[in-house]
Amino acid sequence: LTADRLFKTVPLKADSNRADRRELTAESYSFLEPMMQKNKWMILALCGITFVQARADWFDSLLQQKETQNAQVEKAKAVPLPDFGRGSFTVAAWVRTQKDGTIVAKTRSNGEWVSGGKSLFIRGGRVTYDIGWVGALRGKSSVTDGKWHHVVLTGSKTQKIYVDGRLEGSATLEQKRDPRGSALMIGYTSRNFPGDGETFQGDIDDLRIYGHVLQSAAIRSLYERQRPTEGGNPVAYYPFDGTILDASGGNNQPQEVKRSSFSSGRVGKALSLSKGAYLVIPSADSEDHNAALWAKLKAKHQDEN
Repeated sequence: LTADRLFKTVPLKADSNRADRRELTAESYSFLEPMMQKNKWMILALCGITFVQARADWFDSLLQQKETQNAQVEKAKAVPLPDFGRGSFTVAAWVRTQKDGTIVAKTRSNGEWVSGGKSLFIRGGRVTYDIGWVGALRGKSSVTDGKWHHVVLTGSKTQKIYVDGRLEGSATLEQKRDPRGSALMIGYTSRNFPGDGETFQGDIDDLRIYGHVLQSAAIRSLYERQRPTEGGNPVAYYPFDGTILDASGGNNQPQEVKRSSFSSGRVGKALSLSKGAYLVIPSADSEDHNAALWAKLKAKHQDEN
């Protein structure tokens, strides 16, 4: 659906000093209606009204990013990420921060915290793993000292947290499948968890997702060596050396919500996240593949609230 098919030009009166107005065509409803119902910046009237007036720059942005997203999807299919509630997985990353916030989450990409959602975050300076409506596991060390710390979460029937190569906590939390429509999010969980939905503020480097549990020797090697090969191949790998792309070959490509930047990393460069910035990686079963797109547009057009 192209811009000229999406909009029709409606000339104004000859004595008007305004430019011609652009309005939605009837053909565009099937494309935009499901998304409009979730968006508070647009007015959609379906009872006898045949068009919606909208800001052209907003729709131009939407179309451009939608076309880019579709092209990326068509280019290659992503290797499925592990379900954090079934089977086994490992999440490993270097973090540097002075504040609490989410490192990685696996839950619905919009809305509130839900039952079965998974979040690896920092609370009270300590690394915490929470399964929504089940329970939480916490580490022992404070990691909000502005220094680099290596954080690892392994999950199967037993969940374990490692900080700087050392085991800091384990628990046997009830396993629940990831909520339908879940996405992997870097730096954010939900609008009401943890706390009031604070995003991560600081640096993240060398993020790895494995589809199996790494043993303690491999975890220690990840901490002691620069980008080791022990532990097998990750299903998603983000070195963040000036790009957010997945370097594993699994094609789990993130989408930015509010532009991120890069800083000096633990190795090379690192992803630097400011308030409100995070990454979203949609899952194969996502109910809303446009979630990251909507969140990005919302951040970009905050003045239109």
